[in-house]
Amino acid sequence: MKLISLVLSTVICSYFLYACTSSNKIYNSVESIKKDKVNVRVIMLEEGEMASPILPLLNPTDLPQLKLLSIIKDSIGTIPTTLFDMKKLQHIALQHTQIETLPRNINKLGQLKNLVLTANAIKDIPTELFSLKKLENLSVAYNKLETIPTDVGHLSALEVLYLNGNGLKQLPASIGNLQQLQILSISENDLSHLPIETGKCTNLKELYIQANKLATLPTTLGDIKQLEKLKMSSNEISILPKWIGNLNRLIYLDIQNNPIEVLPTEIKELKQLKTLGLAGTDLVEIPTVITNLTQLKKLTIGSEKLEKIPTFLSKFQELEELSIIDVTVDQKELAVLHQLPKLEQLTLYNTKLKDVATYIGGISQLKYLNMQYNALEEVPANICNLRAIITLDFGYNQIKKLPICLKNANQLKVLKLNHNKLTTLSVDNFAELSDNLEMLDLRGNNISQETYLSLKRTLPFTEILIDKD
Repeated sequence: MKLISLVLSTVICSYFLYACTSSNKIYNSVESIKKDKVNVRVIMLEEGEMASPILPLLNPTDLPQLKLLSIIKDSIGTIPTTLFDMKKLQHIALQHTQIETLPRNINKLGQLKNLVLTANAIKDIPTELFSLKKLENLSVAYNKLETIPTDVGHLSALEVLYLNGNGLKQLPASIGNLQQLQILSISENDLSHLPIETGKCTNLKELYIQANKLATLPTTLGDIKQLEKLKMSSNEISILPKWIGNLNRLIYLDIQNNPIEVLPTEIKELKQLKTLGLAGTDLVEIPTVITNLTQLKKLTIGSEKLEKIPTFLSKFQELEELSIIDVTVDQKELAVLHQLPKLEQLTLYNTKLKDVATYIGGISQLKYLNMQYNALEEVPANICNLRAIITLDFGYNQIKKLPICLKNANQLKVLKLNHNKLTTLSVDNFAELSDNLEMLDLRGNNISQETYLSLKRTLPFTEILIDKD
């Protein structure tokens, strides 16, 4: 849910930016609102600033100039009906406010452009909402919706629609009437199919359909030539359709955690693709056809059926992030990593590696290394050659000792050594890391209280995580 909240923030920012860059003062306390009622145009109350005292003021008499109202994490429960008499309101965000119903007179807000009702308890959307002809952004994500009225197709100005995190089993065919729609998120529902009319949303740039029960996709999706981001992970899709090659503006494609066994050759047409997620599929091998995707910056591969790391990874000279997950890797296969001059983030997760000493230390530009769930018994000494390293994650291994030279990693901010077999530490080795090290995770090791206290003295500004007795 946190990840989706980050996505939703793009909607909110679209009008918060208006509030912050215009000459309007932002009122973020009850006291200031009461003091200057007639001049208030923007109210933004976040968690900790109780909104209930201002609810009686949400009427056109007390707040005649109000254009933007945002309340986050406050149990207001019920929206005052007088709010909908405030004809100048253009932007409303009521998130985590335990709202259960929307009053039918919401249609009185004829100037409304943005309506964000994320993380409430709304079960139904009144049809009156769909008469808001100026509405551009609508989020009812993470509520309790089971159906979407067909009248949704009347929102002719709608550009952004978030329906994710509900209990939707189907979408109305009228979704195809939303000709201005650019972002559609219907992830984390119970959808087993998409209406063919979805392909009529030809201005879509981002489509999020992950975490549903989709086994097939309508061929009409291949008509959405403007599409740049398609996330379809965690479904039941066994065949990636050939029409995927029609979407030649895609820069982001995620098909992870689907039982896909083969990639169509048409995928080679996605020449602008920068992010490709293939982990958790049933691919036995990564086909050479993806070497045409020369603009890739982020690649995730892996499954229990994948037999080896492709040697052609060196073709991806723009690659900055590589994740290899749930694949049994021979250390020699890592030699190809030295041929990736821009690689900054590397994840080798559950790859059964026992040693990486020969190859990892030579990737001098590496900033992030995640080697969780392997079989390492020690952190190799040549890891100290990674002068640019910022994050090291060796959690869930069998590590018993650390190299003395680790103290030379003076750019290191995060060091995760949780759930290993460390019993003793040379505290002096950490002294030279004290200026930059922000977090040291030692949970799941047998570290004495005496060592912990010594570390706290050596690293006074570092968050040190250790098991509590």
